[in-house]
Amino acid sequence: MRVYRPWGMLPWVLSHCPTLQWSLLGCLSVEERCLATWSSARQKINLQATYMAEVIDPPSRFQSETDARLKARRQAFVSEGGTEPDIRRHDLFARTGEIIKLVEAVVATSSGNIILDMTCFPKRYFFPACRLLLQSASVRTLIVTYATPIRYSHAALAEDFQEWRALPLFTGTTETSEILIVNVGHHAMGLPDQIEHGSPRMDVKLLFPFPNAPESYQLTRQFLRSVEHNLRGAGTQIKHVNGMDVSDSFEHICSLSEQGGKRVLFAPYGPKPTSLAMCIYATIKDSPVFYTQPRVYNPEYTHGVKVVNGDRQIYAYCLRLEGHSFYSVP
Repeated sequence: MRVYRPWGMLPWVLSHCPTLQWSLLGCLSVEERCLATWSSARQKINLQATYMAEVIDPPSRFQSETDARLKARRQAFVSEGGTEPDIRRHDLFARTGEIIKLVEAVVATSSGNIILDMTCFPKRYFFPACRLLLQSASVRTLIVTYATPIRYSHAALAEDFQEWRALPLFTGTTETSEILIVNVGHHAMGLPDQIEHGSPRMDVKLLFPFPNAPESYQLTRQFLRSVEHNLRGAGTQIKHVNGMDVSDSFEHICSLSEQGGKRVLFAPYGPKPTSLAMCIYATIKDSPVFYTQPRVYNPEYTHGVKVVNGDRQIYAYCLRLEGHSFYSVP
């Protein structure tokens, strides 16, 4: 039976929440959309605290352009009413303990009502942050947001990938996984090799975002072909999911895992909202989440912020409201 889980455009979701004091945890990045949630939310709610994590990549060939864009984002943040102390720098490959302290600091200074803007967070930050917030008894209301860009870069989005390893706090249990669920994205980032050398007895389930923009559809089809080429006879199933609907993706994951009866390994390479569904399920069931984390991101990763009917297109997903959690696994 389908469960109602509130989500939609940010103004609509906030307008249906009680009047609360909010804290926001976001990521200051090279992308223009990194400030969209903060800018929109502060006009509509009582935003008592903001923590903008500026996640610094290792030195790369993009260094000068990356530095210039980060400087422009910091200036934009301050000019719109933010303050320099609201921005805290963290290395991309910071230790897990540093990420934990970051989230604990946000919770400690909040009133228990938190907006996590996952838009520009790298997965090795976003996944543990979301897990810690979901597991915190002090967080009474949790909304996760995602601002969509006008378009993605036509060039490679990232490069120099780490080896296949668990995201922080997502090593999972010691039991062997029975199913690999892959969130299909624009670029495989070394995943096909991992599948080729993985266990041939693990069934592979592919969450394919559909409908999709024509340019994105072509890229996701290429991803699909590259993965399928390396499956070597493993049991494979493709599920079409709405890439922006966290609840729909979560229901598909529950179905594929036989309502939690099968042990799942996740590979989040596609749309962030589908990755959020994976994160929620993996937090509840203590499932492993593995990823080939890029060391370098293209500073032209995205362009602009999509506007629909005069408003920036920012999706908001209510995971918990005044102590009531909307997501569970039987």
